Amino acid sequence: MLNLQTVDISHPDSSTATAVTHAARNLGFIYISGHGVSRNLMRKVFALSAQLFKLQFTEKERYKIGPENRGWSCIGSEKLDPETQKNADYKEAFNIAPTSNQALPQVLESSRAMLQEFEKACQDLCRKLCRLLAVGLELESDFFASKHDTSRLSGTIMRLLYYPEVKSTAMLKDEVRAGAHTDYGSLTLLFQMPGQSGLEVRDPDTDTFEAVPAPSPSDDEEELPILVNIADQLTLWTAGLLKSTVHRVTGTYTGDRYSIAYFCHPDDDTDLRPVPQLLEGSNLILHESDQHTIKAGEHLRRRLAATYSY
Repeated sequence: MLNLQTVDISHPDSSTATAVTHAARNLGFIYISGHGVSRNLMRKVFALSAQLFKLQFTEKERYKIGPENRGWSCIGSEKLDPETQKNADYKEAFNIAPTSNQALPQVLESSRAMLQEFEKACQDLCRKLCRLLAVGLELESDFFASKHDTSRLSGTIMRLLYYPEVKSTAMLKDEVRAGAHTDYGSLTLLFQMPGQSGLEVRDPDTDTFEAVPAPSPSDDEEELPILVNIADQLTLWTAGLLKSTVHRVTGTYTGDRYSIAYFCHPDDDTDLRPVPQLLEGSNLILHESDQHTIKAGEHLRRRLAATYSY
C-alpha cells in the first residue's frame, strides 16, 4: 500500500508550495487537508449521488452522455484501458458541467444551488493548488491559475461515480471497475467515502499497482482529506516535470463504492506548449517532434473520442 503524504494547505506558504510540488514531481498524487470543503457539504453531495444512481434505467437514460461530456454513462459504456481490458468498466457516472443550464434529473435539479456551492469550493481549491504549484516551480504565482477562468469555456467537469457491489469471484478476477488510465485535464480532486478503497496507482519505480488508502471512518473530523492528482494537460504544460500517473479502480473492496471526481481543466484556448522557463537550466530536451502546439480544448476532444462511442 502506498504511503501518501498529507499536506495541510490551510495557511499556504513557501514550504507548503514546496511540499505539494515535490509530490507532483514524483508520484503525482497527494492527500491535502485544511482545504476548506466541509465534511457536511461532502455528505450532502454523496447522499444526492446515492439517490441519483437508484433511479430507474429509463429515467437516467434520458440524460445520456454525449459529445459535450455531460450527463449519465451506464455500466459498460467506457473502456479506459482498451489495449489490455477484457471487459468495459463496471461503473456508472454522471457528469455535471459548472455554471451551465444543463438539464438534470429532479433529484439533482432540486439541489442545484448546493451542487453549485460544492463546485465553487472545488474550483477555488484548484486555483489555490495551481498557485502553490506555480510558486513551487518558481513561476509567477498566477501563471496556471489565470488560465482557469470560470467565465471562459473549459472541459471542467464534476463527476458523480458509482461502482456497484462486486458479487462474484469471476467478476473479481475478470472485471475492473475502472481501467488503468491517466486523467485528461490539469488537476483532479477525488472525494472518497471513508473505508471504500479500491483505487490503485502504478508506482513508476516498480511498474506495479499499489493500493491507495481510503480515508478512515471517523465521526470526529470536520473535514476529510482530499486526494489530488496531476493530470495530462499539466504534464504537457510543464514538459513532464509534473507527473500524470496511471491509476485504476479494482474490486478489492467488494461493496458499493461511491466517489466524486472534480476534473479541473484550463480554459479551452490555453496553449499547452511547455513553459520555456521550465526548460531553461534543466536536463529536459524538447525534441523537434514535440514542438507542436495543442490547445486544451482540442486535447480533451481527442481523449474523449478515444474513450466513448456515442
